[in-house]
Amino acid sequence: MGFVEKFNNKGNHTYKLGYNEFSDLTTQEFLTYYIGYKKPTHYSKSSGSKSFMYENLTTLQLAWIGKTKELSPLSSTKVNMEKVVNQLFEKRPKQFGIEGALPLKRDLTRFVKWPMTVQIQRKRRILRQRLKVPPALNQFTKTLDKNLPTSLFKMLLKYRPEDKAAKKECLLKRAQAKADLL
Repeated sequence: MGFVEKFNNKGNHTYKLGYNEFSDLTTQEFLTYYIGYKKPTHYSKSSGSKSFMYENLTTLQLAWIGKTKELSPLSSTKVNMEKVVNQLFEKRPKQFGIEGALPLKRDLTRFVKWPMTVQIQRKRRILRQRLKVPPALNQFTKTLDKNLPTSLFKMLLKYRPEDKAAKKECLLKRAQAKADLL
């Protein structure tokens, strides 16, 4: 039996009475053992509590911010983390040669025979991206709604060229105006 040190969801320090295999350790020893930065190198059987011998480690502080755990040793030297290798499992990389492992699945959409309509759509899109159309021609690729052409044609009716009879009348009026001035 012993006190188990915890942090609640608000980040407050809480203690709970319960059975734990680490209950007779100090907080510092528990944190180092629990996080796994340094494995215990020596148990002293003389005293009742388990004590650890550490190399290059003085104190550890655990900062709980959300789910992140940060360790800040006071000593300037860094702690060497040793990777534990299990001898029961040997590392065998995959061999993708003949009679070997199956290769990884690849994206084969490039090699699919697509329907003709899809092929044409894609080719047309690529050609339009590559083609540089002059603005005078490019204006015809954009269509107008119904109201704009009617108002446009009404405006253009006013500026259309004169027919022969209207031109003759205009010339006669100009000639009379000149004669009146002289």
